[in-house]
Amino acid sequence: MAKYASEDPWIPKDLWEQAEFTEQGDVGEEISAEAIAASEPDLIVKLQAYETFDQDRFNQLSRVAPVLYTDAEQTTWQDVLTSLGETQDLRDAAASKIAEFDDHVEAIKADNPDFAGKTISLVNVYSREYGASYETLPETDTAAIFESLGFKLPENAYKFPEDGYVQISDEMVGLIDADLVLVGILGDSGAYFTDQPLLKQVPAVAEGRAVVTEGDEAQDFTRGVLLAPASWASSGHWILLKTLPIRHCTSREFSPAHRKPHVLPRS
Repeated sequence: MAKYASEDPWIPKDLWEQAEFTEQGDVGEEISAEAIAASEPDLIVKLQAYETFDQDRFNQLSRVAPVLYTDAEQTTWQDVLTSLGETQDLRDAAASKIAEFDDHVEAIKADNPDFAGKTISLVNVYSREYGASYETLPETDTAAIFESLGFKLPENAYKFPEDGYVQISDEMVGLIDADLVLVGILGDSGAYFTDQPLLKQVPAVAEGRAVVTEGDEAQDFTRGVLLAPASWASSGHWILLKTLPIRHCTSREFSPAHRKPHVLPRS
């Protein structure tokens, strides 16, 4: 596997230390097919694939080994982990990991009954170049984890565009209002967004129902909310991958429209 700028804080350290890194990777860049081939994999797992993973890339990697891939926007981490478990005859281990996550969420929900029925919005503020992003879009993992804790999405959440990253324009600032508004400053400075009069007019902000985090606190919280489900699954993926040999399988025809992870038994 490729190692990026830093270790994933949501994967247990003992598992991270057991990983064998074959290449130094850069975020947003594909790992070279040559490096993948050199590791002589039995199975190539491409999880949460974005638009850079196209037919040509799929064909290229399929010549190295069977490919299990999922579209980033069209499947849940539970689907991914379940399919990976089935691929390796580790269905019970996958189901156990999902149940462990569900129990963890239920425990938090039980400890915080006041979450029930409250609306919530999460906004991440990046550098001025990238602007602020509305994260609690319907049918996203971020929204799902808040909903699992008892929160609801505000009606305005359905008024944002549904095409992934949503940069909040001046006209959209008022739409972030909710019973609770969370704002994470992830850029060098978010003052361009947090100090603007339009934000201060949002009822949740004006009435003290907004929480602003920045620096490491914002990074930790955002990673927790946006990446915890996927990272929980990632730790499960690694546990599964290092446990038992993979059963024979072959790649299925590439199609971004498929909603389930793709791998079929070899005939």
